[in-house]
Amino acid sequence: MDYDRYSDTLPVLGTAAAVAMDGSHFTPAIDTAAYGWKSLTFLANISGAVQYGAVSWQLQDSDDNLSFDAVDASNVLFTLPKDPTTTSKVFHAGYIGKRRYLKCAFTSGGAETGQITALLGHGMSQPVWQNAYADMVEGGLNHEIRQSPCRRRLARGADPHRETHRHRGRPARAPAT
Repeated sequence: MDYDRYSDTLPVLGTAAAVAMDGSHFTPAIDTAAYGWKSLTFLANISGAVQYGAVSWQLQDSDDNLSFDAVDASNVLFTLPKDPTTTSKVFHAGYIGKRRYLKCAFTSGGAETGQITALLGHGMSQPVWQNAYADMVEGGLNHEIRQSPCRRRLARGADPHRETHRHRGRPARAPAT
């Protein structure tokens, strides 16, 4: 595998296991700001295979965690396959609204039981580069080795527009006026 989704998502327990998937058992309210993530996907894992055409999601959102409103369908990402009679035991839906608190229920169209899990994604943090720790260290051999010659000159107060980029062998561009 070339990409890491593990570091980009955080699972949050929604409903207890084996609750009726009848649209009335909601997850607890999920505070997206408390976790510091920018996207939310709900995942329903149910006991029996059902047709996509029979299922539905019920999402509710709130700004204050007191009064919840039904989420407008334009803020829910849930795509039916071309053939709605296709069956599955796992379904997911995304939320693209901007409200802070969310809860969700799932209707399977039958007597199935299951569990809903919330997956938070796109964490609000700076990227971590290989030399992030070394760049935080002030001075020292490790700091000097990891910085490019240009960055070392700039760290010493050199003017980037007058300094020659010695490692490239050509002068820097003049500043735009």
